[in-house]
Amino acid sequence: MVDGRQVPATSPRTGGPDLVLVVGGASRGFTVLLLGGVVQPWVGVLWQPLGYVWLLVVAVVAFAWAAWPRSVSGTLPPVRRLDRVVGGMAAALGAYALVLPLVLAVSGTVPWLQVALTSVTAAVVGSVVAAVAPLAD
Repeated sequence: MVDGRQVPATSPRTGGPDLVLVVGGASRGFTVLLLGGVVQPWVGVLWQPLGYVWLLVVAVVAFAWAAWPRSVSGTLPPVRRLDRVVGGMAAALGAYALVLPLVLAVSGTVPWLQVALTSVTAAVVGSVVAAVAPLAD
């Protein structure tokens, strides 16, 4: 009990990644991935060299945005770096998991290599961004 409030054992201040922060991050990352995918054809028409790398840039930005620790509904980000890394990785992978059905519906087949490499990219970007983020929100 802190200040008259019940604090769960997995509170971000006492240890472990917070599910609210992970889901919020996954939602933000999904939004960036979705919007980036929607505007990709126009980017390719407006400036063809950028069109070739647009989805890669969007994916890295989306995974970083998902993993960046921030306060959500009064829930503070974890203090321990390991908790932040696990939460950031989970948020980035969650963002990719949310957009993956749309990717598979468009492609018609399962591009296993693309799924594996994008998952590794999400895990790496998510963990690195969460690890280097400042502790203050």
